[in-house]
Amino acid sequence: MNKILISGATKGLGRALAIELSKSGHQLILCSRSQENLKKLSSEIKEINPKLRPIVISVDLQKQEELVKKLSQLSQENYPNIIINNLGIFENGLASEIKLNQLQSQLELNLYSAINITNLFLENIKTQKGQIINIGSVVSHQAAKEMASYSISKHALKAWNDSLREELRTKSVKVTAIYPGAMNTSSWDEVENVERQKMIQVEDVAKLIRQLIEIGESTLVEEIRLSPLNF
Repeated sequence: MNKILISGATKGLGRALAIELSKSGHQLILCSRSQENLKKLSSEIKEINPKLRPIVISVDLQKQEELVKKLSQLSQENYPNIIINNLGIFENGLASEIKLNQLQSQLELNLYSAINITNLFLENIKTQKGQIINIGSVVSHQAAKEMASYSISKHALKAWNDSLREELRTKSVKVTAIYPGAMNTSSWDEVENVERQKMIQVEDVAKLIRQLIEIGESTLVEEIRLSPLNF
């Protein structure tokens, strides 16, 4: 049984992942800011698989010192051998209008949290020959002019992911990046006249990641790009 840590676990793809992976009986470590949402998700998982007792950690992933402190409290027997760095928050803004505090916020949420979470448990992942899955974005490859800070943070995440992948493949640790296009999440709640049923659905991505976890140990999927078929 794998021990899988999911950041940003209570909404969108993170929630879909928690539900999907609970069906396979994996031990889950769920990180999110909202304690209430974590409790609701934990109860739902227990209904799906009564044998599971998810570990829930309420933490603001933008606050790196708090993040490291809270995750460091995990007992060693509960250290994850698989990490899914899922958190991603975007803000609109042009490159010519970037404010450094806005960019710093994006980097903390979309990059630093992934690095800190991974580094905390990296030695255990090496020992267990585990896996790290980083959720990027299409803007990791092609910057969007109206989302400059977000694009910068996701480009940086890709660079870190790629470097880590090449470093760890000789240690039999898999590092995979997922780059989805428009995905049906709460990020679109304030946008009118959008055909969300034509977007990538989080349940489909969760099923794909479950397959990544279950494929043979000799196969590394380096990255996957996803796009809506007709959005």
